Amino acid sequence: MMSEKDFQAAVVEIAGRFDWSTYHTHRSDRSEPGFPDLNMVRGPRLVYAELKSPDGRVTAAQIVWLTRLALSGRCEVYLWRPEHLEHVAHLLSKREWQPMLLGGYGRFTATEIGRWNPSI
Repeated sequence: MMSEKDFQAAVVEIAGRFDWSTYHTHRSDRSEPGFPDLNMVRGPRLVYAELKSPDGRVTAAQIVWLTRLALSGRCEVYLWRPEHLEHVAHLLSKREWQPMLLGGYGRFTATEIGRWNPSI
């Protein structure tokens, strides 16, 4: 089972392959609770991604941040788990965001791969 730390390293490596700039707060204990793990930008795309291990739980503070960011309509907001690495690579390879209808869009499911959708 891939840890969240190893998963994050894999996502950052994929992002680097596709020329994304990435940011991760290394001392989250001194930051606002719940802010997403990774922030990535390339051209007109701004991505916030919360990363979880296969059995990791989303906290209430994370739900608030993900929902508020998604409702801004100015960025892409995701919740990814290690089993989504292929999807992550595909999504980050695109120059423009394109919705992918791959199923598993529920907010709290283990198969979540789509945009954070506060209405689900």
